Amino acid sequence: MAGQVSPSRPALDALEALRAAEAAGANVVSMVSKYNSLLQQTGSDASFNSLQNDALTAQQNAVATQANDKITTAISVPIIALLLALVTASFLQLRRRLERERLMDMEIQKP
Repeated sequence: MAGQVSPSRPALDALEALRAAEAAGANVVSMVSKYNSLLQQTGSDASFNSLQNDALTAQQNAVATQANDKITTAISVPIIALLLALVTASFLQLRRRLERERLMDMEIQKP
């Protein structure tokens, strides 16, 4: 490990932010690539701070998306169940009506 310099505090903070964003479900592939590029170029602290902000924003967006998905699912399930019940009831009503009409046609045809 001779000649290696440990990452700066902003670099470590950016890495932690990337890990948190990934754990929240954000797509961090491009940000990790940028992070590795900054490490190789010994990027400035401002670059790492900018990357950290991007990672935090991605994390917040991922959390918001998960919340929206849960809400959408919670709303969709009862609506779908209601629609299925209505379709089934309509189908049964149509079937009864057709049977009644058929029975009436049979009685009319009797001599």
